[in-house]
Amino acid sequence: MGLKRITNNRYIDALLKLMLVSAIIHVFMIITYSIVNQDLEKLNFFDIVGIGLFFDFVNSSLFIVIGLFLVILIYILFFVCSKVK
Repeated sequence: MGLKRITNNRYIDALLKLMLVSAIIHVFMIITYSIVNQDLEKLNFFDIVGIGLFFDFVNSSLFIVIGLFLVILIYILFFVCSKVK
């Protein structure tokens, strides 16, 4: 029993799985940090992807809400585009 392949190229498949696992660990650590320190601003989508490092204005309350809607929109996009077998 093996892992389901994302792509037919073994090297790209391993790289994509590495990125996915790293992202899962990253988000888990941010959620844990936010809960322990009671700092929900760290859950800002723009902070998670690192845009906040380049543009300071994305750390405002407005962008926290925009980030939440963007996450929901991306989820819906992936859900709608996924094929049911």
